[in-house]
Amino acid sequence: MKKIILATTNQNKINEFKELLYKEKIEVISQKNLNIEKVVESAPTFIENALIKARHASKSGFPALADDSGLIIKMLNGKPGVYSSRFCGALSTDKSNIEKVLKEMSNFKMSERNAQLYCALAYVRFPEDPIPIVVEGSLNGVIAKFISKSKNGFGYDPIFFLINHNKMLSELTLKEKTRISHRSKAIKKMINKIIYS
Repeated sequence: MKKIILATTNQNKINEFKELLYKEKIEVISQKNLNIEKVVESAPTFIENALIKARHASKSGFPALADDSGLIIKMLNGKPGVYSSRFCGALSTDKSNIEKVLKEMSNFKMSERNAQLYCALAYVRFPEDPIPIVVEGSLNGVIAKFISKSKNGFGYDPIFFLINHNKMLSELTLKEKTRISHRSKAIKKMINKIIYS
């Protein structure tokens, strides 16, 4: 079984990746379990930040997989973008980030509330890997005007409305979410590349 380090300490992301990879004979060891410290995500793009995290985690001696993902709102000039998890600063929470988005979009009509959840996924075999594998995935939706009461999901899921499902992303089960999410689309593109790398 192939072992890879998942470069995240976010338990929700760990759960989602494990759900996606458990059938693929790929053993996921989280950065969290190896006490690898987080690295500063200093780049202006998702792809660059994913590479920073993957290279850092691969110093453990295992190949590493890292994602950088977030919410892109066209009418906010791409915000919150790479700052999605820290939209309200260093002490951001999912709740505070959501409230800030809703406040900044309070005067927008529904036709102006289109948004995209985006994921850049990077895989490196060792820290100086000169040919990293990078894939992308995205999910289109609309920013709702209210917060779902569902306890599922994380991040911006409670305000990300899926027109085709007539539900918030947070109202899907984990299995339903992993069939359509931006992260699942990226990992499905990545799986064969990992297996045969």
